[in-house]
Amino acid sequence: EPYSGAVDARSALISAEIEDLIGMTDLQLGAASDPGQMAALWQRRIGLLRRLAEIRTDAAWQQAQPDQQLSMSQFNPTLL
Repeated sequence: EPYSGAVDARSALISAEIEDLIGMTDLQLGAASDPGQMAALWQRRIGLLRRLAEIRTDAAWQQAQPDQQLSMSQFNPTLL
């Protein structure tokens, strides 16, 4: 199905972007020495991991529900 392929491609792109941000956050964590900065970075990492889990769960749900079409407005790639 063309639609599910587009959803899968979009999910893969967003997942890759989030994984890159997690990697950058890990590098910053490795270099951080200030406890306050470390706490903020850990909170960011947790938020990114949660968002990644949401994206992957949504993608799996879409594959399991081929009759359902989500509008692109339901996807929010913006990261906090």
